[in-house]
Amino acid sequence: MLKLIGWMINTVFFALLVLVLGNWVRFDGKTVSDHVKAKMVWLDKKDVKSPGQVTEKVTQSVKKITDRVTFGNSSPSKKEREELKELIKKF
Repeated sequence: MLKLIGWMINTVFFALLVLVLGNWVRFDGKTVSDHVKAKMVWLDKKDVKSPGQVTEKVTQSVKKITDRVTFGNSSPSKKEREELKELIKKF
């Protein structure tokens, strides 16, 4: 029980230390806290996708292109090849 209380006190002390240092330490004229805030705003504005969303989008795009491609002796048209190249570059 005393070890648990000691661990909790150490954890709270560490958290307070990080908060104080984040507001006290300056980097490029701004505090570390301001840098973190700016980065979070930038990430919120940017449409960050999870790996599952990327996989789903790639699967849908490939399905659309392969549905239009005729298989057999004929090869994909120049337009279809360009779309596939763009898709590969994009992902």
